[in-house]
Amino acid sequence: MWQRAVLSRGVVGVAGLVLEPLEVAGPTRWRWLLRTEDGEALASHEVAVPEADYEHRGFVDLYQFLRWESDLDRRLASEAELTARIGAWIGEHLLGPEVMEALFREAPVTVRVPVPPPLGFLPYRPWTIAARQGRVLAREQVGFVFDLPARARSSLAQQPAKTLRMLALFSLPTGGTVLGLRRERRALQQLISELGQGQQPRAVQLRVLQYGVTRQALEAAVDDADGWDVLHVSGHGRTGQLVLETPDGAPDPLGPAELVELLVPMWRRLRLAVLAACESGAATAAELRRMLDLSTQVHQPSTEDSGVGPDRGGAAEPVGWPGLGRALLEKLGCAVLAMRYPVIDDFAIALTGHLYRGLLEHGQTLDVAAARALSRAAPDRPSLSAPAVSLATPALLGPATGLTLQPPSGRAAPISVALAGFPDEPARFVGRTATLTRARRALRYGSGRAGVLLHGPAGVGTTTAAVELAYQAAGTFTAAAWWTAPPAGQWATALASLATALETQLNPALNPDQDPTAAVLQLAGNTSTDTRLTGYLPVLTQLLEQARLLIVLDGLDSVLTSSGGWLDPRFGRVIAALTGHTGASRVVLTSRTVPTGLDTDRVVALPVEALTSDEAVLLARELPHLHALQHDTEPATGTPAPQVAADRALLARTLTVAQGHPKLLEVADTLAADPTVLQQRVTAAEIAATQPGPSGASVPATGDEKADPGQVLAALTGGTT
Repeated sequence: MWQRAVLSRGVVGVAGLVLEPLEVAGPTRWRWLLRTEDGEALASHEVAVPEADYEHRGFVDLYQFLRWESDLDRRLASEAELTARIGAWIGEHLLGPEVMEALFREAPVTVRVPVPPPLGFLPYRPWTIAARQGRVLAREQVGFVFDLPARARSSLAQQPAKTLRMLALFSLPTGGTVLGLRRERRALQQLISELGQGQQPRAVQLRVLQYGVTRQALEAAVDDADGWDVLHVSGHGRTGQLVLETPDGAPDPLGPAELVELLVPMWRRLRLAVLAACESGAATAAELRRMLDLSTQVHQPSTEDSGVGPDRGGAAEPVGWPGLGRALLEKLGCAVLAMRYPVIDDFAIALTGHLYRGLLEHGQTLDVAAARALSRAAPDRPSLSAPAVSLATPALLGPATGLTLQPPSGRAAPISVALAGFPDEPARFVGRTATLTRARRALRYGSGRAGVLLHGPAGVGTTTAAVELAYQAAGTFTAAAWWTAPPAGQWATALASLATALETQLNPALNPDQDPTAAVLQLAGNTSTDTRLTGYLPVLTQLLEQARLLIVLDGLDSVLTSSGGWLDPRFGRVIAALTGHTGASRVVLTSRTVPTGLDTDRVVALPVEALTSDEAVLLARELPHLHALQHDTEPATGTPAPQVAADRALLARTLTVAQGHPKLLEVADTLAADPTVLQQRVTAAEIAATQPGPSGASVPATGDEKADPGQVLAALTGGTT
């Protein structure tokens, strides 16, 4: 008879229940014994899995089952109905009335499930949606923790840590589909920042890897200090692999064994891994376009994303991220919260937000925090942001019962250089993954480049992209400076303004001890004559070659002629000096055009183009007033309420005239506070879009070569911009 492995938890367990499989005759026959940790029997149920039932396929892989079986004309409501049906079937046949009633009596409660080898599929099944008489286990905060073979915790005592350290990976190769990883990363950063503030701050140190998450970058992060307490991973797919990026941005899949090999140096410190397999943003956007009548029929998914197709069943383990979590548990001994199915970014943000607040702020144990987070992140009324499958998605594996991760009091030392003088990190940022990945590669030490130029038409988001890039790259620099070119009428002041900005922002870091012999920038005092400037520029180049500085020069158009030349030739010489090396410092430039004479061998020129249709729809979801027009909590029926239909039609028109330009969408969102005003302005913009634009007007994403974004913007703003 199989014997349950004894796990070394390293924590004092809390009172809970054990749902133990006994008398296992195979993958379809066993007996459940529900008991206390002390052995008191509470309930029993003999399982004989009715594999011929329609619901069995949903039990094997709920995610794929819902994709194949739901009614496309009313997907949200249909998926909710099917999920409830599967849940009632699980409660009746797989857990049984006696066990279900006992669980409800003890709720909220943690249920530990030992997993014998013949039933290795147990962690992959959607137990939390099990229901009886209208009550659902997850909504009653009945949480399951699956006991699997795990590496025992090290007997070497850890020294008391001054901070709780968290490493977060957000990987999306440039060839991948659109994901909302940036929103997840931003939400996590804000949460950790809030924990370090207030009257009772918690010392939590967060390091983020995004845009160029290569094996080398992960290995370097793992080697930092003595490792990390928490590993947070968010990425694409259900393949059972973590897809990182090659140096050129291509997919680099890591199987479980390869991932464990990279992470094993920090196994003594690592206590928790959170693995979020994210739903394709393209799938979310396609569903929204269908709701808005912006696309044709949404196709059923292919079986390539799942181990279970529409006609398959059985008890074999599907390939997925719980399998990745099992490998971490076996080799590293940490608890794992993995996702059985891909999740929408909204749900992932809500789930991990509640989870980490429970763990790090409120002192809850991991099992309690996970159960509460799930019940709060998946509302009773499913929506596009949290569809019915969300309630069945998280799976908690390993030594999670009673595990605490209470951060010390105080504030953690920052990991990145402070970006004083920089614009705030953008609240929203969608797409640009390929562009920023290439830009990050150019900014790395030893890239052979001096910097990047982000160029594109007005309103397309070059400045926002530069801000996003700077915040993600700042951790590898000693100091950083931001300068915005003056208005066009003040171009003659640009050089003096630039010199002052660079010295003010960079010199304190270059000479923190105010050593009179230290090398610092002295550009301001050397621009008075051509002779002095000519003599100083080689010194400036040498300083940037040796120091690790990040310099962002934004909006260069006001200091350029219409043909791309420099209005003040001295300014061009300074730019040449700033980029005339391949040493340590990097420069980020933004403009509408590529300046004449820019050394594109040293400075990578990257176009920033209009958002794709998928990206534009996803950005509209993040803008509050445009999001309200989606009514994505309404059942997606073929005949919505008149106001719902009208709002969705208005949003569809707005997306069409916005042409994928973020600025136009932001303006439209402000107008959407009063849909009547938005409708009037959109009508004006539709008329403006038919008018011939000036020579060189950018071609919008709609393909209408006559539409000029500037004219559309003027129409949306009533001619006030």
